[in-house]
Amino acid sequence: MSESFLTDLRALIDVDASSGTRARYSSDAGLTRIPPLAVAFPRTPEQAIAAFAIARAHGVPSPPEAAAPRARPTRSAPASSSIFRGT
Repeated sequence: MSESFLTDLRALIDVDASSGTRARYSSDAGLTRIPPLAVAFPRTPEQAIAAFAIARAHGVPSPPEAAAPRARPTRSAPASSSIFRGT
């Protein structure tokens, strides 16, 4: 992952790329565990849109499910998070 991507993203919103957070967000409804590059926590719809624009500009994949809030937030996965995955 490009450090410039994280720098640009952090200038806009709260981002956590720590190993603990990446591990908590490494699984979805399936059995596969793939740690994301980073987890972003936009506070407004505009921040979420801008975060995906930054990811797109840097060529960082952001799966469609990252754009939707989780149906049931958990302590480890709040409702308002965006996950950026690597290739």
